[in-house]
Amino acid sequence: MARRHDALIPLAQDHHGALVVAVGLKRAGNGDTPAQLAALRAFAAEWHERLRRHFEDEERLLRPLLTGEEWSRLTGDHAQLRHAAQAVARQLECGVPAAGFCAATGVALERHIRWEDRELFARIEAQAGEAALQALARETSRR
Repeated sequence: MARRHDALIPLAQDHHGALVVAVGLKRAGNGDTPAQLAALRAFAAEWHERLRRHFEDEERLLRPLLTGEEWSRLTGDHAQLRHAAQAVARQLECGVPAAGFCAATGVALERHIRWEDRELFARIEAQAGEAALQALARETSRR
């Protein structure tokens, strides 16, 4: 894979921790309650430490560079995962994971990250233009 443009490296780096969480959620999906709760706690920690702000940054910084279809997918995926984060908080509070929730959330999170890394960021790099990428780089370097 080609090296990511400097403008997108900070956003791409955020994906590593989220992918680890996604894999953990998928694995826990068939596990017992303690394994599922551990995966939900990992998601909650990632959400509060990085992922929530990452979504806000992407929506703020990438909007001018996206097509209408890309914007719809980005914000739709983010809305789905924000809803999942709220559901995680409720499940952790009561100590009972919802049936199928861990696996479904892990799949959704991984699918979203893979789409951004493999398709969205590549399309932005190919079509945004160097001036737009440099402007984005100034913003992402401040994160």
